[in-house]
Amino acid sequence: VMRVLRGKPLNKATGRDIQDQAEMIGTKVNSVRRQFDNLKRVLSRIEQEMMSNKGTQPLRTLLAVLTQDFMLSVELASQYQHVAFLCYNKIETSKSRLNVIDFTEWSSMAGVVMAMWGMEESLDLDLHFTDMMRLAKDALMDREQAHDFRKHVMALFKMSLHDSDVAPSMATLGKEHLFYRHMLGALERNFVNIARAIAQIGCGLQEWREIRDLFVDVNEKVLAPLNAADMTLEQVVTLLAAMDKALATSGMTTKSKAKTPPQWAVSWRKCVEGIKMLTVTMYPKIYGRHA
Repeated sequence: VMRVLRGKPLNKATGRDIQDQAEMIGTKVNSVRRQFDNLKRVLSRIEQEMMSNKGTQPLRTLLAVLTQDFMLSVELASQYQHVAFLCYNKIETSKSRLNVIDFTEWSSMAGVVMAMWGMEESLDLDLHFTDMMRLAKDALMDREQAHDFRKHVMALFKMSLHDSDVAPSMATLGKEHLFYRHMLGALERNFVNIARAIAQIGCGLQEWREIRDLFVDVNEKVLAPLNAADMTLEQVVTLLAAMDKALATSGMTTKSKAKTPPQWAVSWRKCVEGIKMLTVTMYPKIYGRHA
């Protein structure tokens, strides 16, 4: 039942569709109505808490509000919180091949976004995080800096592949070596666009349209190009780790003698880590790509 309610606005229009939704999933209308009403009460209570916390230091996290006020277990309260997050932000969960992802995975993915890019006391996204990611995007829009960043990431990526024995020996002949060269070539060509897309996903979380299309963008602008490069899940995770580590050695550092990371480094790390965690769920499910 929660699967058909996730990401939908909890309004009268959705309430009127309950009979159609019940028929679609083959369950009783009363069951769908009960879950709809429960979720609406949870979201209403969360919004009340968010309103009362404005301008003050919150005394409780949203999870604590749900466990204490509704007497829910931590696990069930967490699931309600995650679905409420999707509904509150009207996040798209069915387009761009996303309908293959099940409810448990959606709950987990919503939890990742809230933990990495959100706040414990609100269903809104962290404005400081998005501001810092806007600086990251500005840096990556500079052609010279973006290409220097690509050089450092690709060097780390290739080194990590060889260290983990993921890459074939350069002396290896045949299809395996050709696939490896194709993957590196495709990644090299698309790297800057992928890095900029990651930065845009992070900085766009202040705009309702980009919040709505968050998972669509992760799929279409990050995962689809990586899939087109014939990358395995392990290779994608290795690449994202390299995108984190390379920041300390690339031209993105300050120009002083003692190179220090840019002020947006922490937010970049959180953004890349969040994308990596989403990838572990989305990439195998959508593209059938495994380690």
